Amino acid sequence: MSTDLLADVATVLAGEDLSLADALVLDAVEERLHRNLPRDINGNGRSFGGNAIALALLAASRTVDAARPAAALQVLFLRGIRPGVPVDYLTSRLQDGKQFSARHVRATQDGVPVLDAHASFAVRKREGALAHADPIYQGTPPPEDSAPLASLSAEILARLGRLGNYAQGGRSYIDFRMPRPAQILAPEGDNRFEFWVRARPPLPAGDHIDEVLIAYLTDWWINYTSVSAHLSDLEASDGALYIASLNHSIWFYERHDPREWMLFVCDSPRAGYGRGLSIAKIYNPRGVLIAVASQECLMASRLA
Repeated sequence: MSTDLLADVATVLAGEDLSLADALVLDAVEERLHRNLPRDINGNGRSFGGNAIALALLAASRTVDAARPAAALQVLFLRGIRPGVPVDYLTSRLQDGKQFSARHVRATQDGVPVLDAHASFAVRKREGALAHADPIYQGTPPPEDSAPLASLSAEILARLGRLGNYAQGGRSYIDFRMPRPAQILAPEGDNRFEFWVRARPPLPAGDHIDEVLIAYLTDWWINYTSVSAHLSDLEASDGALYIASLNHSIWFYERHDPREWMLFVCDSPRAGYGRGLSIAKIYNPRGVLIAVASQECLMASRLA
């Protein structure tokens, strides 16, 4: 391992607050092989899943013409990614048709698969007459009138600790606001949760970077709806949860600058057997549905 790489690992272990431009560095090794040093650590001591989601899409996008923005991404997490150990992203071309390009990405760490992804890209066309979209909820407070996580009381943050790492604060490069903070405790079992989010510069550059950054942000709090309605049950049993992403999907419909606000409207139609499913509809500030994301997460017991 080079001296520079050892220094980078030391930075990871020291917990330096990085920018998205730092976290999403993807170096070319060969034509279809790219490498990243994971430096974006989650509360479980692993690399943040959104980082790997974004890098898989970034690796795939480097083999696709800029005129074809990302249309969909499906990701399967195979193992937790260790910070400070390089991850290789190998892209395979599956299709280059008149409208769609499809790619497969396999991520490995020390030669062991840690993530598998399929990405599709499509020629941008007019929306056409055969189009519909769920409307945004009326009366949603704008981001400037919404509450940051830091506004929650110490008591509520302590209670959230049973649900995973949600109470451990944010990242300096993500702006996060809650238009309806009362949703945090899933009143009357209603697990719908809404939040505004945007990326803060400095940001990486590239032809497909807007979709890459949106992909990163889709892993931020999306799975909270799978666990929020169970807080009272966990408190009653003095239990707590270990949360980890199992699979993740995104469907892109409208172009959007991730430096601008996005509203995530999330709910969970099903949880059970140690798994929880969350679905997010993602809107721009004008109420246009720009993307849809889903994630299934592991919900395992841990010591409170």
